[in-house]
Formats: sequence, C-alpha cells, structure tokens
Amino acid sequence: AKVIPVEQVFPIDKGDNFEGLVNSVKDLALEIIEKSPEIPTEANIAIKNIESPNFLLNFISSNMNAGVEEKQNILNEADFTERANRVMRYMTKELQMLDIKVKFVLILTNNNESFSCSSR
Repeated sequence: AKVIPVEQVFPIDKGDNFEGLVNSVKDLALEIIEKSPEIPTEANIAIKNIESPNFLLNFISSNMNAGVEEKQNILNEADFTERANRVMRYMTKELQMLDIKVKFVLILTNNNESFSCSSR
C-alpha cells in the first residue's frame, strides 16, 4: 500500500474560534467516553493529555465509532476546520444515540422493577 501524506490546511487566524472548535471537539469526546460503557476510562486521560489540535482531531477521528471508510474520508479532509466540523457532527449523532440508549435502559429497568414489585 502506498501512503500519500495529506497536506493540512489550518486557519490563518488561530484565535478564539479555532480554540473554541478544538475545545468543543475535546469536550464532546470526553462526554461520549463518560457515557459509553464500551470505551475504557483511560481514553479520557489520553484525550485530556493531547495538546496538539491536529493530533487530537486525528486521534478522535481514528478512534470514534464509525466505519473505516467514514473515518478515512474524515482523515483525508485537508482543511482542519472542515474536518473538525465533520467530527463534531458525527460525535453529536453518537452522543444522541448514547442518550437514547441510556433512557431506554432506564425505562426497561424501571419497568422490570415495577413488574417484580407487583408480582410479589
């Protein structure tokens, strides 16, 4: 396999918007890690210790719960802002699915408790 490096394009002005975007990606990833029982808690520490915005985005992109093709498409995006926005959109959907899953489990748990109490 031939590896072709992707030329990264970063915003010229790395001001508040850039920092806000990077922090939003990090915060969303940490929230997903916290809510997902399948992800080891060590991932939380790893993400908190990544200082390079580019490495952070590549780490999250390559480890998120997406298919290989989708991950590759995101990682191939040269424009940092566009790549970050794509990761944010994907993780937002992932977080919504986790929230639905948690609510569903709570409903089932409450229904099972009600059923076992009423059958006594």
